[in-house]
Amino acid sequence: MGGLRQSAELVRDRWLRVASLVGVGAALVLVAGPLIGALLIFVTDMPLPLLNVVAGVVYALAMPFVALVTAYVYFDARVREELETEQVPEVLPAEIELST
Repeated sequence: MGGLRQSAELVRDRWLRVASLVGVGAALVLVAGPLIGALLIFVTDMPLPLLNVVAGVVYALAMPFVALVTAYVYFDARVREELETEQVPEVLPAEIELST
């Protein structure tokens, strides 16, 4: 339960930003495969099972995008939280120390 509590504290004041970025990323991925499959139905004369496979492959290749967006939002929130407690330097650090 410690990780869930820490995550809730991290997102407390940033929930709208986190939800919108992750939600839009997930929506794009969920729509990409079926949309490309539907477009291929109208544009090509490929067999429907093959179009279904193409749509599935597009979905599978786009899914890591959601993981990347989620990781970006998490580390952005971590860095912003770390910098709130310290005095903000002129040049932002490329890395932050991981606290356990």
